[in-house]
Amino acid sequence: MWGDYMIKVLQIGMSYETGGTEVFLYNHYKEINKEEIQFDFIAYKDTMSFEEEVKALGANVYRVIGPRKNPFLSYKQLLEIIKQNNYDVIHINISSFANILPVLTAIQGKVPKIIVHSHNNGMEVSKLKIVLHHLNKFVTKRLKIQRLACSKSAGQFMFGNAPFEVFDNAIDPKEFAYNSEMRKEKREELGIPEDSFVIGNVGRLHSQKNQKFLIEVFDKYLKINPNAYLLIIGQGELEEELKAQAEQLGIKNRVLMPGFKSNVKDYYNTMDIFCLPSIYEGLGIVGIEAQMNGLPCIYSDKCVEEVDISKKSLFLPLDSQNDWLRAIEYTRRTNNEHTRYNQPDEFNLEKNVKKLELIYKSK
Repeated sequence: MWGDYMIKVLQIGMSYETGGTEVFLYNHYKEINKEEIQFDFIAYKDTMSFEEEVKALGANVYRVIGPRKNPFLSYKQLLEIIKQNNYDVIHINISSFANILPVLTAIQGKVPKIIVHSHNNGMEVSKLKIVLHHLNKFVTKRLKIQRLACSKSAGQFMFGNAPFEVFDNAIDPKEFAYNSEMRKEKREELGIPEDSFVIGNVGRLHSQKNQKFLIEVFDKYLKINPNAYLLIIGQGELEEELKAQAEQLGIKNRVLMPGFKSNVKDYYNTMDIFCLPSIYEGLGIVGIEAQMNGLPCIYSDKCVEEVDISKKSLFLPLDSQNDWLRAIEYTRRTNNEHTRYNQPDEFNLEKNVKKLELIYKSK
């Protein structure tokens, strides 16, 4: 224990779908000193990503009705949980300020430390959400909260000119190191011939991640290289729509969508190139994972350049599919092996866990 006292942290923002925020929280909770710090989680759905895993590590998961369904009841339930457990810290992980109810509830609950953590540099095109985001950004400007962001642009998007600290999305590089035996095993599992060229993508099946664009590009790329596959790892609301798109284009046998994989690190080995055509992206932890596997990466120019730890990634506009086609084919012709990249200190998980512990302990 830290000074004979356990620091209790309530995490808000863990979704039922697995994305960068969920991976960030789970990775850090796995490694944090649990003799000094305990995490609990708020779930707004019947299921929560990594729920069984965090429970096994000692966390409590509390269910609260979503703010969209009933904002008053959501506020009441969350406030009751906060008061019953006397949390030292509430760590609110958000993608926009469209909803600041958790922040206001934490203030009402007199929580000593309130952290607001930005995980995105953009948001869905919704007039109401955009208005609420800008209004609430102004409202929260003078609140006594600690502001974190996964990148500089994510911080500017969320907090404007209010002070914030960049806290990078770190991973354990050893987990994602290239494994030739795993490449063979997973290609056999997926039915991918060893001599095929595999374009990979990992993420929630959501409009933000823009897999629809990638399927359109891949359809055209097959005319350049018929011996190619597109592998999309993830789950989400657009799963059936994306599968229908591939079927309509007549390429469903070449677009592989095996769903969410808890061992996603193994599936990077099957890929030859990684593509992330996001419409907006706070950092994109999957891009770090892909580079740690040694994959060449192509990102949309809406992704932040901090993700390019290899200093070899390409950033392309989304208004030109031809640029993506040329870049993919050029990479296929010039890149024949997975390259090991050194992980910068800011993405070192062990160091980031220590940094997070200090944030929780500080007054």
